[in-house]
Amino acid sequence: QLDPTVRDALYALSVFTAKPNSFSEDAALAVSAAPIAILDILVDTGLLESSSPGRYTLHQTIVDYARTKNRDQLVERRLVTYVVCYLQQQGKNYESLDLESTNILVALDLAYKAQMFAELVEISCAFASFLYTRALYTQAEKQLTRAYEIATKLEDRRNIVITLYHLGELTRKRGNYVKAEFFLKEGLELARQYDYTEEVSSLLSSLAIAVELQGHYAQAEAYYLDGLMLARQLNLHEQTSRLLADLGILTGQQGHYSEAEIYLKEALELERQIGFRERTSAIFTALGWVTTEQAKYAQAE
Repeated sequence: QLDPTVRDALYALSVFTAKPNSFSEDAALAVSAAPIAILDILVDTGLLESSSPGRYTLHQTIVDYARTKNRDQLVERRLVTYVVCYLQQQGKNYESLDLESTNILVALDLAYKAQMFAELVEISCAFASFLYTRALYTQAEKQLTRAYEIATKLEDRRNIVITLYHLGELTRKRGNYVKAEFFLKEGLELARQYDYTEEVSSLLSSLAIAVELQGHYAQAEAYYLDGLMLARQLNLHEQTSRLLADLGILTGQQGHYSEAEIYLKEALELERQIGFRERTSAIFTALGWVTTEQAKYAQAE
């Protein structure tokens, strides 16, 4: 009973998994290459459901049916391309990524099947920190290992370095500090060799934490200071704030509380300037600790 254009749009949307997964209106338009009026028709017929403002979902039976039909072979490529652009814009917005995580994983599998290897590596690198921050370690390891292998085959130097950074971060979060140090040192050597200064700063920051957790405080401080110098030179405010916070904690652990307070306050001021909230609570907690140690009890509270 539907116009062929509407049917084609429905078949295209079956690239998304069924509810409880949902997808955005922008994603639906990109994948179907249809005007919004077509989506309205599908909603009116009950084939496409509105799950929340600006988001849609499909019933499992409808997805199963639509997938028995021939759909445009470009649909999968459109989804992969959409996800690449989406992550470029929203890669740090974890609340948004929570909604789209299933669709991003679908795009990764489709990219592999379609041999869109450059896009697969880019998505994997952009999505990795979300996965291990949410403690989805097995999924993160799967995606990063595959991305590293593909980046190596493509001789994609920058993404080889970036995947090594993320593998180091992932391994550290899983508690294997020695293996994390291995990944990060390998990435650091390549980043310096290819003069990827921004990546050098990130790797130094992560490497400092890995060696600090092994009790090598002098080496950790040297890594922090080197990374901080580069971050300041490049005006990497988010990275500078992170390094200042970590350096402040390390300095405080060595009993230099007033110096630690200076680092932490600068980190907090930068966080406020750039609106980066990820570490704010941890910085306040550390400031409470170092001011307590200096007997500034009212300020600590």
